[in-house]
Amino acid sequence: MAHWIMTCPYCEAEIPLDSSTSSGEEVYCSYCNCPVIAQRLDREVWKGVPSEDWESIKRKQRKAEDKLREEAAASGASDEGPSHGGGHGKGGH
Repeated sequence: MAHWIMTCPYCEAEIPLDSSTSSGEEVYCSYCNCPVIAQRLDREVWKGVPSEDWESIKRKQRKAEDKLREEAAASGASDEGPSHGGGHGKGGH
């Protein structure tokens, strides 16, 4: 029994998905037999992504996540600078 339906990006046929389908899983269109990646957009909304596009999407996602981590690390380092240094090295104590 199909819990969700997504549309094939190649032929626009409806592809039934059961409850065991996970986001990022490769499924095959029952009409044109093309491999399609099932991408969950929301609790009940799924999108069929052409398999060859999936790696490109994942690369872009990894790049964005890496950039966010780098920015967080850089802002964390700049936040710590004044609290550790605090001007104690200046002045003739």
